[in-house]
Amino acid sequence: MLRVTKDGNSLHNTLVNRKFYIEGFPKSIMAIKILCWGIVLLLFCGLLHQGQLSCTLNPGGGQVVHFDINPETIIIDNLIGEENLKEIIFGTKDKKLAVLNSVSLGVHFLIPTEGNVTHIGVADINNDGQNELIFATENDFLCTYDYKGCVLYKKNLEDEFLTNDILDFTFLDVNKDGATDIIVGTSSGIRAIDGTSVCIETADATEQRIWSLTDRSLSGIWPLHEGSSLHLTTADIDRFEESEIIGYTENTVFALSYSGGILWKRDFNKITALSIYNDPEFYPKKCIMIALADGTLFKIDCNGNWIPWSNEEVSKNIGMTASKIVPSKSDAASDKHTFFFIISDEKEAKAYTFSGAEINFEFNSNILVLLPSTLFTFFSLPIPPGNIPADCTCLLFV
Repeated sequence: MLRVTKDGNSLHNTLVNRKFYIEGFPKSIMAIKILCWGIVLLLFCGLLHQGQLSCTLNPGGGQVVHFDINPETIIIDNLIGEENLKEIIFGTKDKKLAVLNSVSLGVHFLIPTEGNVTHIGVADINNDGQNELIFATENDFLCTYDYKGCVLYKKNLEDEFLTNDILDFTFLDVNKDGATDIIVGTSSGIRAIDGTSVCIETADATEQRIWSLTDRSLSGIWPLHEGSSLHLTTADIDRFEESEIIGYTENTVFALSYSGGILWKRDFNKITALSIYNDPEFYPKKCIMIALADGTLFKIDCNGNWIPWSNEEVSKNIGMTASKIVPSKSDAASDKHTFFFIISDEKEAKAYTFSGAEINFEFNSNILVLLPSTLFTFFSLPIPPGNIPADCTCLLFV
């Protein structure tokens, strides 16, 4: 794992995600290009650690742009469409959204927003072969922009059904028309919105709702109380060709079918982190690991059933409250995960096998700070032989 220390001399291999990990970085990129890209991102991390990115050159005119970054919003994804190159996308604390070139840190575009940005995603939601930028704001506007920074859709989603509080969104083709749709979650329910209906080149278009789940149909999970959190993602956990919608609130993990049916739910007490992983014993089906505030870990299969640890207990006490669970593997050529990292907001980190045995990775105390957001995605990085293992899986601490 990649470990950045105060003196900058200690490097091993790694990378993080706010809620769910994403794996798969193109292995065809030249190692030197990737290494340079990583160095630039490390500099970006250092600036972020100081509180703001204070001097980013605008490639259009050499202009210096100052950002006050909201780290909870940062993602890295391929919006512009250049092969093997992703952009750094984030919201600021002064009602703007920025898209930066991940190599030069030049500004592709900077747009004003209706309130501070809370959630950002990238997907081809109109099936035109080009990704769009979708984001939500604190004023509960759902917005779509094209890769050039031109607005396609902007609307406040408050109506008689949904209260004014977008908590999260994710992407899935739920009506099977070939275009990616948007699944939006709020404290009063979940709705699936046709992706093509929010790519119309007008700001007052009305989105087409494919299905809606109210607090009545989500009985036992909704309604959520004020200040509650909701996290949504999608994955084909049962390997039956159709992806499921996986979500969790403070006290419940649940799975929905693409058509909006509730497949199962499992109640917990104060969930702090969740990760979907490939357990060698259940592969190719996926499993889910859940961390609770009391320092315990649980594993469930694709049907929501308990998976016991090696001592046949369904829970494992790790003595720390996890803010992130990051699955990893010892063989880069395999899709099966063989161990996982547990990371806390107190800069602690531990590693375990899926049987529950702790692994000594010698995490030392001079890790500067763990980013509280998705600055980097989880990927395999081709690096020339040397001190860092070739084709290692990487996790970054800054």
